[in-house]
Formats: sequence, structure tokens, C-alpha cells
Amino acid sequence: MVTISLTTDWGTSGFYTGLFKAKLVQKLPGAQIVDISHEIPPFKIDDAVYALRNAYPYFAPKTIHVVAVASEDRRVRDKNREFICFQYNYQYFIGPNNGLWEMLLDDVPEHVYKIHLPNRYVGSFPESDAIVDTIGKLSMGVHPEKIGEEVEFCRGSKIGAPMITADDIVGNIMYFDTYGNGITNIRQEDFERVGRNRPFFITVTKKTLRTDVISENYEGTTPDNTIIALFNVSGFLEVAMSYYSLKSYLPPSDSKKVLIQFFNSEEEKHPFELR
Repeated sequence: MVTISLTTDWGTSGFYTGLFKAKLVQKLPGAQIVDISHEIPPFKIDDAVYALRNAYPYFAPKTIHVVAVASEDRRVRDKNREFICFQYNYQYFIGPNNGLWEMLLDDVPEHVYKIHLPNRYVGSFPESDAIVDTIGKLSMGVHPEKIGEEVEFCRGSKIGAPMITADDIVGNIMYFDTYGNGITNIRQEDFERVGRNRPFFITVTKKTLRTDVISENYEGTTPDNTIIALFNVSGFLEVAMSYYSLKSYLPPSDSKKVLIQFFNSEEEKHPFELR
């Protein structure tokens, strides 16, 4: 049985998701379809990347992952309808060649192959048939190089690259989950490498939003720690508020920056206010 994951901005109230799944199960009866998310905000490839990045490592080999989210970056808009497929870590990936893959994967795929799409002006959803056809071929063991011509991989901005110095890490909240918790681009391995078990402050945007503790769960804060910080199952730092949405608390205009300061002693500690 073939397993297919779907990460899209199609939504669940329209017909796109249902239409695509109908075509898919007609092509592959019995296919196991896993919805990562269909509620990605339009053009927010960062959100799509984080949703899939936290899920795909747990799928079995030969799983086929489909991402359908266009980028609003003018530099790659012409690549939004250039769909590609490739193999990476024994799994298959299908989606637009618009830079999202370098954000998603730790390494750049060596070979990517272009999927032939029908004329973009024929119907409102021309990629559906092409993607379903590609999934069908991959499920039968056809290698991506047999599906389309090799094309140049469109480079993007790699997630997981905060600014790091000897005593500081400056990252960003890249994604808010259903509960309004902020998932950053700061990895646990970088925190431990730079921190070396030293005292620290984690500050989110404002000096008043801070903690000097890495928690094991989302329960409670202390008067000196107004937010909760913990590392999620994928090894990224999350910042949250106990029983409250951090996303709702932060004004939309805030930069969503996260600063980690490390100190050589407790006496040196003082939180810096981000701007």
C-alpha cells in the first residue's frame, strides 16, 4: 500500500482538496492518504515547511509527500507552476520548484525532475492530474528520472540558520501552532553547543517576555519567567504562555525575534530588550 502525505493551502471548505483526493483514490484505490495540513495560509511557504518538516521524518520509506503552496516572492513566482519530483532519504517529494525544498531539507537534493503540466489556462486546477499521474508512477516503482527532464534546483532560504555568536543566538518565530505557541528556527543542538551549560535568558521581542529556564512541558511560569521555553519533538525551540496564546499576545507588527543570551555567571545576567 502506498502512503501519500498532503501539505497544501487549498483549505477544507472549498472543492480543491476533495477533487484532488477523488482523483487520487480513483487512480490508486486503497492508497493511504495522510493530511499534514490543508490550512496553510496562502503563499506562506514557511508554514508549509514547518508543518511537513515536523512530520516527514516519521514516515516509512517510499512515502510520497506532496506540497502545494505557492511563494509570493517575486524572484521565484515563475517557478510556482514548475512542479518537480525527486527522491530524498528513501522518500519521494512532489511540489513547486520555488525554493521551499532547501528550507525543508538539511541537504540540497542532487537531482530534481520537472513534471509536465497541461496548459495553465485549461481549467483552474491543472496541476491535479499531473501530480496524481506522477504519484501513480512513483507508486509503481518508476524512478523520478524516468518521469521528466532534469532541471536546475531553485535555491531558497534555508531554515535553521539563526544568527549565532559566541554568547548569543538571535532567531525568529517561524510558525505558530494551533495553540498559538511559537516555533522558532533555533535548534537544540545549537543551544547546547553555544550555551555550554551556562546561565541564559531567552527573550521574545520585549524585555518583559522572558525566561531563564528550559521547561519539560507547558505547565506554569514563575514571577521571574513570563514565558515557557522548551524543545519540541523535532528539536526546535518553542516559546509559549501557560494556558494562553502567545500569538494573540504579540501585536501583529512585532518582529517575532527571539534572543538567547548566555552568561558566564548568574551575576552577569540581565535581559536585553529586542527591537
